[in-house]
Amino acid sequence: MIQADTEKFRLRRFVEKLVQEGECIVHDDSIDLIDVAAVLDCNPNAVWFRAVGPERTELVGNVMGSPRRSIPTKPAFPR
Repeated sequence: MIQADTEKFRLRRFVEKLVQEGECIVHDDSIDLIDVAAVLDCNPNAVWFRAVGPERTELVGNVMGSPRRSIPTKPAFPR
């Protein structure tokens, strides 16, 4: 049986690459979940929140917010 390479397609790896390329802003300060949308709204970059809510959960937003960061796909039906 062929084993899938789960590390190759991890979201964390993709986000770390976006940070290196300057496509993602890292938000280290604590933020309430209700305030996340205000940071993402009209923001052209992906944003990696590292301390959301009282649990200090990590969250990433706007990951697919530009053609450069999108996953290339073929149209389902030719035009």
